[in-house]
Formats: sequence, structure tokens, C-alpha cells
Amino acid sequence: LYKIFTERAHQLLKKNGMAGFVIPSGVYTDLGAKGIRTMLFEHSKIKALYSFENKGHAIFPDVHASYKPILLVFEKGRKTTSFPCAFFLHSADDLEKAIKNPTIIDIDFIKKSSPTSWSVLEIKSAKDYEIVRTLLKHPTLGEKINGAWNIELQSGFHMTNDSNLFQTGKLVGIPLLEGKNIHQFTHKFTESPTPRYKIFEKDIGANLKVDKIYHKGYWMAYRLIGRSTDSRTLISTIVPPGYVCGNSLAIVRLDNLKELCFLTGIINSFVIDFFIRHKVSANVNMFYFLETPVPRISSGKEFDSIVRKVAQLICMTNEFSELKKETGVDHPLANEADRNLARAQLDVMVAKIYGINKSDMEFILQQFPIVDQKQKDLILNQFS
Repeated sequence: LYKIFTERAHQLLKKNGMAGFVIPSGVYTDLGAKGIRTMLFEHSKIKALYSFENKGHAIFPDVHASYKPILLVFEKGRKTTSFPCAFFLHSADDLEKAIKNPTIIDIDFIKKSSPTSWSVLEIKSAKDYEIVRTLLKHPTLGEKINGAWNIELQSGFHMTNDSNLFQTGKLVGIPLLEGKNIHQFTHKFTESPTPRYKIFEKDIGANLKVDKIYHKGYWMAYRLIGRSTDSRTLISTIVPPGYVCGNSLAIVRLDNLKELCFLTGIINSFVIDFFIRHKVSANVNMFYFLETPVPRISSGKEFDSIVRKVAQLICMTNEFSELKKETGVDHPLANEADRNLARAQLDVMVAKIYGINKSDMEFILQQFPIVDQKQKDLILNQFS
């Protein structure tokens, strides 16, 4: 209802009249509120946008703790070019400090960072703003570029509507992966390594268009459920031929295997995870994924190094024989210490492609409080 009331308030105002609301944060994040944001940006002057966390029901005892109440003030009849804001506030004292020293976000930055939805990134500091602007120098995945590789996205089988197709037991069929089956660089996550369902080949063909058949080749999967408070938000891997998936995973299709490895390395990096955390609270929907800035390189020393590291991390089973051959990887990394080192080296390679230095990376890693400090130190040590 916040959309209806915000629009109605704008209608009722005379020119240069102002409205102030306490409403949910969806007004600046939800794709479905883009129309309201267009109204606020193009036909109003936003005077203030301050967002609180309701953890422990501290502000509104009867509202779920995951909701973020915001203070929004806007003036009718002008146009917004920039506005003062602050996020993750918890008290009146926080608000007073934010008003004295707000973050100023400009509309061009919003449209560049969220070209589809115009959602507002939850920028905490000037350093966040600086790093995000650096990342946005690269094209988003949703931008089609002639002469460069472009991805295709599709959804998996619906876990409710398609459940009549799911087979259990030791039947012949194609295993169906769910979000819990994968983690970064593995489709056999130790917490749930075996898919619980299979689908008959004939049912796959009957329910997918010919140009959407993906299980006969390699594809990238990423978890659609990804909270900004978890140890990692973006979780993806390359899946070998012989698997389909449910709708808790998104399917990313790219014909060139080396480019698929490169993309997986970028998506699993701390740099990109830092970026996506400014957008999501609980779901990495396809709109957010397509708004991720990724350099479209397909050759060169940095490209080859990233491809090789990703292949060493992923090619742990005989299912990846073609990928091993394509990338020239004979010995994948099975030892945990070797894998941790390779991941640290990979994070540094990705950082350097984006122009992120050691100081920037140290700041980025501070935004991941649950991640093991040993891994953070290993990454920072690789810069030298």
C-alpha cells in the first residue's frame, strides 16, 4: 500500500508543497516501485531519505525485524538531481549524525548502477560510493555488446508447479539440482551433495523449448536466495552436462567454456559480492544479476589466469573432462589449503581487473564479518 499512498500524497500536493512519510524501504529498492521512483525523481525534489533497521523490533515492535522503515521527504514540482541519504540507522542519535553529515547520491549514479529498476544502492560511506563508481566503469551483464560475449538467462523447473515431473528413488533420469546442492566452485556441496529428485529425459524435452535445452552442455548456476547478512551473497558454479535445476537456481548460458569460467570467477569474487550486497536483502533476482558490471574480455594474460584458476577449483570429477581439455587443466586442486590459496589469488586477479587496490580490498573485506579472517589475510597478502 505504500506505493498507493505515496502517489496519492504527490497528487494532493500543490506545487512546491512538501510531504513527509514513514514507509517501507521497498520504495527505493523494489522493482515494482520503479514507477514511484520515476515520480519522485522526475516530478519531485527528494529532500531526505533516511533508512533504519528494525532489528530487535527496536523502532516498531509489531513490525517484522527484517523490514526497514525509512523517512522520506519530497517536494512537488521540481526535479531531483541528487539527495541526502543514510542507511542502516538504529536510533534518533544516528539520524541526527546522518543529517549533519549525509551521503549525497546523484540520480545519474542511480541510473548507472540500476539501469533496469532505478533502485537505490544502500551506500554506507563515501568509500562505498567511490568503489561502486569504480566498478560501474564496466558494462552490466544485461547490456548487449556487439563483438563481445553476451549471456542468456533462464529459470529452472518450478518446485511446486512442476512437482508432478519429479521422480524419487534410484530411477533412471536427469538429476535436478537445487540451491542447497551448490556452493562456490562446486555442484556437489558437502552439506547436500546428492540431488533428491530426477526428471525423465522425455519430460525435459516436453517442458523446455529446443533453444532452452541446457542440460546437454555446460552452464553456470547461481543461487537466487542470497542474503546480504550471510557469509557470501553471490554463490555460483559451473555445472557439467547431465543436470537440470529447480527455480532456486538461475541458469546462465554462454557457449564458450573459457568465457564461462571467466564469468564464474568474476561472480564468485569478493569485489562483485560487495557490489551486489548494496542491492539485495534476501534474493539475487535476475534483474539484479543483469545489473552487475562485468568486463567483457575474452583473451589476454589476466583472462587466461582467471580461467585456469576457476577450472582448477571446479574440475573435481570426471564429468568435467571436456572443460579440463579446453582449459588445459590436468590436476585440479583437491587439498583445502591449495584451494584457499587459489581462491585468494583469484580474488586479487579480479580486483586488479576492476582497478581495486589493496586498501580498497581491505575495506571490501571488512563488509564480510562472518568470513574467516585467515582467508581475508591470505587475500591481502597476495597483493604483494
